[in-house]
Amino acid sequence: MANASHARQPSTGFGFKNLSVAWKLRWMALITCVLLLVVGVVGIVQLGSAQDRLASMYTVHLHNTKSLDEVAIAYRDARLSTRVLGMAQGKEENDAATVRVEETLVALTSAWGVVDGKDIAGDDADRDQIDQSFTAYQTVVRDKLIPAGASNSYALFNEVVAEDIAPITTAIDESLTRLLDAEDLAAKTTTEASAAAYGTARTVLISLIVFAVLFTFVMVQVITRSIARPLERTVAVLSGLAAGRLDQRLEVDSRDEVGRMGTALNSALDRLSETVSTVIDSSAQINNAASQISGASQNLSQAATEQASSIEETTSSLEQMTAGIAQNSDNARATEEMAAQARAEALEGGEAVQKTVDAMKEITSKIGIIDDIAFQTNMLALNATIEAARAGEHGKGFAVVATEVGKLAERSQVAAQEISELASGSVQTAERAGSLLNTIIPSIIRTSDLVQEIAAASGEQSTGVRQINIAMNQIGKVTEQTASSSEELAATAEEMSAQTTQLQTMMDFFQVGAPVRRARTDYAGADYAGREHAGRMGGNGTGYYSAQGASVAGGPSYSRRDQDAFVPEIEAKFDRF
Repeated sequence: MANASHARQPSTGFGFKNLSVAWKLRWMALITCVLLLVVGVVGIVQLGSAQDRLASMYTVHLHNTKSLDEVAIAYRDARLSTRVLGMAQGKEENDAATVRVEETLVALTSAWGVVDGKDIAGDDADRDQIDQSFTAYQTVVRDKLIPAGASNSYALFNEVVAEDIAPITTAIDESLTRLLDAEDLAAKTTTEASAAAYGTARTVLISLIVFAVLFTFVMVQVITRSIARPLERTVAVLSGLAAGRLDQRLEVDSRDEVGRMGTALNSALDRLSETVSTVIDSSAQINNAASQISGASQNLSQAATEQASSIEETTSSLEQMTAGIAQNSDNARATEEMAAQARAEALEGGEAVQKTVDAMKEITSKIGIIDDIAFQTNMLALNATIEAARAGEHGKGFAVVATEVGKLAERSQVAAQEISELASGSVQTAERAGSLLNTIIPSIIRTSDLVQEIAAASGEQSTGVRQINIAMNQIGKVTEQTASSSEELAATAEEMSAQTTQLQTMMDFFQVGAPVRRARTDYAGADYAGREHAGRMGGNGTGYYSAQGASVAGGPSYSRRDQDAFVPEIEAKFDRF
């Protein structure tokens, strides 16, 4: 076992160890089957050869020997029958003995005929000698020995036996003995050859069996070693893995299933080592982040509480503002009504002034008529005075009257002139008043319009303030929820920190060999300081917070800008109000 960086890579060339286990077993089974086939073929061939030799022993040598034995028995029976013929007394015995001799001769001829038709061992001269001797023997027996026996002459019978039969039987015995010996020798030779073949076959079979057994044993050992040893190393690595050793690797020198399993195990150990290292780093970073989140959540909870208090004050101020805006709206509506009435009255006043001007102008014209009448009256009075003067004493009273009329006419003319002057001044004053009213009326109309706009704006402002009040109430609820959630988040962060600490303790169980980049788990703490943001919530309160986060090896360092991300979105929404 070695490190992953020192793990030997399997060769990519062709070799027995690079074969799969299945192919190794197939090759072993194939070669074993070939060896068994060779052993079986050799055994069958040798058994066939032994069978042929046994068949030859039975069908050739045993039958030949049996046939020769039957010939010898027939020949013995024939000789015994001739002896019985020689000892026969009387005609009946002689005839019976003669019949027996003929029967034995026929049996001998038949037995020799069987042997003569076979391929027997021995010299052909012996076969010819026996064939000739049997013929001569039968001729002598029939021609000489049977007549000698019929003559009841024992001397003649013995003479024929001694002179004619004895040389023939001697030759037959010698030749038949040599043939039997030859068959025995041939049978012995066949037996010895069979024994030699058996020995050879046994040696070959034993050699093949021993070779097959040794080959199978060697193959089993090779395959067992190619499987068992890597498996033992794999078990050792897995045992180390169970003990937390991730710095062990297998030396893989084959490409079979076991080799591929070792390669896969090495890859798995590499990935597991990387994963454990990453988990250790990540757990440290999470622990730091959880600590910072816990502190930030606590600060956020405090800020949310203060913000809720400020929101309550703001809500109270908004309620007062709502009451003031409502009163302003009522006043604006009253002013609007008064402006509308003033506008109507101004319009009526303008019309009245215009009518007054017209009346004054008409009065002036009428006064002019009166002035003319006074002038004419004065002229008539003057004429009457002149006529009275002409009349003398009779016209004296009329003259006085005419004089008085003239005076009245003058006074009327003077009054008419004064009235005309006053009427002209009144016309000018009325025209000036009408001009001023014409100037005031657009202002009054504009004022009425502005008052209407003010009333509408006051209504909208009142509606907006009510909506702001509703929104502030909602913000208050959200702030309370934020405070509650912040407390829960702080508790969760503390639990997360505890879990990550436990995870780090569990990860310390593993040994990854190379120094694992460990993240610092000591939390430098956070200096949380609330900042005043007057105007944001209608009072002083802690808004954003700052923190000096511990720098984690390989992980993020938390700055003020990063920690501002913890500010709730609802506070940003509140800022927009």
